[in-house]
Amino acid sequence: MKSSVADTTLPWHSPRFYREAHEIGASRVRFFEYQGKRILQIDFSRAELEVVRAVAAECLHVVSAEPLHSVLSWVQTGGVSFNSESYKVGAELAQMVHQHSLRTAISGVTGFRSFVLQTIASASKRPIKLFRERDEALAWLINDDAEGER
Repeated sequence: MKSSVADTTLPWHSPRFYREAHEIGASRVRFFEYQGKRILQIDFSRAELEVVRAVAAECLHVVSAEPLHSVLSWVQTGGVSFNSESYKVGAELAQMVHQHSLRTAISGVTGFRSFVLQTIASASKRPIKLFRERDEALAWLINDDAEGER
């Protein structure tokens, strides 16, 4: 996959789609350390649907390899293109990774995007909280007392 996914009819979560999408998705999904905590950064910012699908596939692949209830995720959504298909991908991803997730902080949340993302967060079985800014998202994410908050 150089600049586009060859077969967009494949489900984003299929192994074949992942193999094709890995090149784009891998650059937007990575672990980093923040104040002694291991955080998974998932970057959907400024992504069109094709990139949203690739990032979701990469995220599912990475998170599924982690222990249950262990992943602290920071999701960047600034400027992401929201439509019914990208919303569907986000909702499916949240459902598929919930067993591996401990907490998820979503930053870049403004305007109509906050309504859409709050719908996904409310349906999640793990704590997800929405933020405008990176710093407040990461502060909440690493706070050990944050586990029960929404």
